[in-house]
Amino acid sequence: MDKWIKSITPEDVKGRSESAKALERSRSDALKIARAIKHPWYRCQALSYIAGSDHSPSNSLPLLKEAVSAAYEQSDPNRIVSVASWPLRHFVKASPSKAESLINRLLKTIAGEAHGLRKLDGISMVLNAVVSEKELRALVLPVFNNAATNSVGWRTDRIVAFAASNLAQFDLITAREMLVSRPLNKFSKKISLEISSKNPL
Repeated sequence: MDKWIKSITPEDVKGRSESAKALERSRSDALKIARAIKHPWYRCQALSYIAGSDHSPSNSLPLLKEAVSAAYEQSDPNRIVSVASWPLRHFVKASPSKAESLINRLLKTIAGEAHGLRKLDGISMVLNAVVSEKELRALVLPVFNNAATNSVGWRTDRIVAFAASNLAQFDLITAREMLVSRPLNKFSKKISLEISSKNPL
């Protein structure tokens, strides 16, 4: 079994859900529970959820930074970047400039991932987190496309198709270009049909 998976305890998983429940009654209680979570993956997610519930940047930004720090307590590039996409999604709304800084940091981190599929997966998480913002997704798209070119197999096809599906909501032309950049497969065919039905030419 993966060493990372072995490091997860039931208390970590419970802590994430308990902090969300506590937020309904008290932000301070939710934070106390979230900060007590030992596993950085679940602590990052819990802190991000709490931060996302607060629309005041002065309150949310420190928590989002704390969540990013938790993500970076891990050593695996894919897992750092994947879970850091949680606070990144909220940075996009709270502070686009800080979101841009985090994007650059995450792309630098995932560049250290040796496994092509895991690299593409991590970049796709970043792309999905910022896809609604044209300037931010423009930072990620070239890196995503390059990683996709250097990755093969059905999992790669699935990641690309899902990324295109999300992108189509904001940039239909680029989404279609993404799909046709790869040989036709069951994932791209399905997404192409979905896109066409919603956005007929």
